[in-house]
Amino acid sequence: MISKALSDIGNVSIYPIATLIIFFSVFTVMLVIVLRGKKSKYDALAQLPLNDSAPGEFNGR
Repeated sequence: MISKALSDIGNVSIYPIATLIIFFSVFTVMLVIVLRGKKSKYDALAQLPLNDSAPGEFNGR
């Protein structure tokens, strides 16, 4: 039934390609953002759950 429904859609072969392109684009952008980030910021965020400060208080800047 699913194959019948998909075969009735015109140009259905473009959807897997578009999905793959979108996935790798988002993955690549996030990778670049993480790699270009400052290590000091990530260190402060990594220590955040271990801090004894009040909730909502951020001392990492």
